[in-house]
Amino acid sequence: MASPGDPESSAISVLYKNGSVLNITASDKGNSLRGVQEKIEIRYNNETIFIDDFVLLKHIKSNGLIIRKRKIRRIKGHDAMYKNFRQIIEKKKVSCYPVHDLINTSVVTYYSSRMLQEGTRNKSVENEIHAFYNMIRGVISV
Repeated sequence: MASPGDPESSAISVLYKNGSVLNITASDKGNSLRGVQEKIEIRYNNETIFIDDFVLLKHIKSNGLIIRKRKIRRIKGHDAMYKNFRQIIEKKKVSCYPVHDLINTSVVTYYSSRMLQEGTRNKSVENEIHAFYNMIRGVISV
């Protein structure tokens, strides 16, 4: 859903077949001096991981132990991503991303964007994902 008064702020929720939920909130609010900032929260089993702008990591383990890691400099992975992509293009290495992850991510991203533009509230994309799997089946292993 997009904020009617602020097209730069939106939220997306994705419900996966296994019951997992992905929530993404995008906004241009906040301190503009630091540029784009990310906050990530991951919950699984009985553990929680918080990542604050790729500088601070807090992992709360199932036994209550809290592990904290801090970096002085933000490293969001862009340099490594572009270096990896270049090596793939130059055929010096193969992609480390499974094809099914690339398909799932691409389809969900595409339809999420369309839904925000069109004001659509709900959509199942399972058939679209399967259509891409079927299209490339036999060409590459999925």
